[in-house]
Amino acid sequence: GDRGCLPVPVVTLPPPSLLGDALALSRRFPPLRLLRSTLLPKEGERSQKRAGSGDVFWQYRPYLSGESAGRIDWRASARREHPLIREKEQATLPRIRLWLDASPSMRYASRAGLRTKLEIGTLLLTALADLAHRGNAEARAGLLPGSSPEKILARLATGGAWAEKLPLTKDKLQVIASDFLFDPDRLEKPLAAVRMRGGTGILLHLADPAEVAFPFQGSSRFEGLEGEASLLADDAYALRADYLAQWNAHAAKLEDIATRFDFTLIRCQTDAPLPESMKTLCAAVERSGS
Repeated sequence: GDRGCLPVPVVTLPPPSLLGDALALSRRFPPLRLLRSTLLPKEGERSQKRAGSGDVFWQYRPYLSGESAGRIDWRASARREHPLIREKEQATLPRIRLWLDASPSMRYASRAGLRTKLEIGTLLLTALADLAHRGNAEARAGLLPGSSPEKILARLATGGAWAEKLPLTKDKLQVIASDFLFDPDRLEKPLAAVRMRGGTGILLHLADPAEVAFPFQGSSRFEGLEGEASLLADDAYALRADYLAQWNAHAAKLEDIATRFDFTLIRCQTDAPLPESMKTLCAAVERSGS
């Protein structure tokens, strides 16, 4: 496969309380501050065509028995036989679209007690969705509706927020989390489409510390996680220089693609303190949505 072999087998971890941990993480930060004019659809695409809590007048309708008299528009009602309620149109919220790679390589952890890339991505993006909601914005994971933290987390953790061709939506801010262990050229078409629509986004590059440092020595067996053949090395340290050269070249290509399409690339190791990773992600999202 084109995702490559990983240094050691996957470590199966006991299922953590991801939702509780994600919400606890989000509560350590203030709500996201996003500029509505940057993330809303263009004029003419905003209308919700239903009553809600927005600022724009929508319609008058008859007063219904049992409703608060304080909702009656007495000036408009003076010209009618029956009291009228003035309704406003449902406001369109700024929206962030979340994508999380759930490929087998994302379930990799180099040692017991270390969370996988998929778990770290799920925690960060679920916390981000909660912060967006608290900031009067909306986050969606993948293509399906539903913006509650519970639905977001379930979709992220089970592969429901990813597709091989990455069919990015029309939302102006996209957050794409992956280990990106594939040819970065695959990102060009979807990122170009986002830019053509005036959007931008974040590439959240998740990596296990062993993938970054290649700390292996002596006789080592490397297992492919996505159908690749295993590799037995008599002296793993002898492979380190070539491995790191390829890793750094891949990272540089990701950086180049992000820069060309006005995306922000964030690197996140799975052993880094989660609050630090969350702080970096929030700052990048707020800059992109301002």
